[in-house]
Amino acid sequence: MTNSKNHKQNSVRKKAPLSGTQKTIIIVIILAILVTIVAVIISFFLKPESLTKARIEGLAADYYENYVYENLINSDQFDGDLNSTMNRYKETGFTPITLRQLILHDQEKTNGISDSLREFCDIERTTIRFFPESPFSRKDYRIDYNYVCNF
Repeated sequence: MTNSKNHKQNSVRKKAPLSGTQKTIIIVIILAILVTIVAVIISFFLKPESLTKARIEGLAADYYENYVYENLINSDQFDGDLNSTMNRYKETGFTPITLRQLILHDQEKTNGISDSLREFCDIERTTIRFFPESPFSRKDYRIDYNYVCNF
């Protein structure tokens, strides 16, 4: 019986602690798995279509607020009556602009993204039209997009 007891004690051995190299390998593997999962999630939510549209929408908002609106209220056509001036464009909107015009308007802002916009969209046929809305402040407007893109 003592042999059996000794045999059981011998078969239960304590494992040696992991070496520094083994710990590093395990950490690298776990990090690689986490990075892969995050990349898959990001690529799922940030599809080229949504990224491209978000970029165009950001550029268009900036263009209206900082160029169209500013130029209109500082132009000779502006008679000092904001309601009268903006009401002329409320239904028909301002003349549409092309994505090409939007890209060329502020090349500093579009420098890093213009190639991807050109890759996914026809910059000559994709158009943007601005419609001012009451009470006609810088942020009161609607934008209609006519996307001619390959997504």
